[in-house]
Formats: sequence, C-alpha cells, structure tokens
Amino acid sequence: MATSPKPDSLLVGHPHQATPINAIFKVSAALTPASVNAATAAEQTFNPAAFAGIQSTDTVVMVSCAPTGNATLVGQVRVSTTGTIAIQYVNPTAGALTPGAGTYTFMVIRWDA
Repeated sequence: MATSPKPDSLLVGHPHQATPINAIFKVSAALTPASVNAATAAEQTFNPAAFAGIQSTDTVVMVSCAPTGNATLVGQVRVSTTGTIAIQYVNPTAGALTPGAGTYTFMVIRWDA
C-alpha cells in the first residue's frame, strides 16, 4: 500500500491504495531506428542526452513519433535502464523495413517512492 502522499501529489488508483505521482514531464529527441526484419517485433534502445534525466523507475508513454512511411508499427515503449528508452517496432511484412527517423516525444511519469 502506498504511503501518505505529499499535499501537492496527484494520486492514481483506488483512494485506499492510490499511488502518488511525483512529476510528469515531456522529453523529445531525434531518433534513428535500425531496420526491422520481416515478420518480426524487435525492441531497440535509445539513450540520447535528452533522456539523461529519466530514471529506471519512471513510466514512459509515447506521445508522437516520426512518420514511418511504411508498414512498421510501434508496439511497447518502456524505460529499459536509467537514461534509456526501449521501443518495440513491429514489421508485419515479408521484407525488412526501417521505421522513420525523426523527433519522438514521450510523457514521463515519475511515481513517489
């Protein structure tokens, strides 16, 4: 069960088992994904300087990504380690494809300890 929240904390969940949020912020970075093999879901990790403040206990949500220009899709997004975001790309086609390079934006949620 979560501890008592700070007076200015946002609570998420059931009132008796809510988890306080410490901070919510946005990060953006130019990313260049690698090619994804045919009929594959592959995770790629990125650690540009813009991600330096992300902690391993944070939660990330992708807000926007570069247009792929092909059939690749974005699957799961997570913090893999401090300062690094992992993005799963899905290629449902019969040939290798490269997801779009460009600016990716994430919402970072930092939970109270």
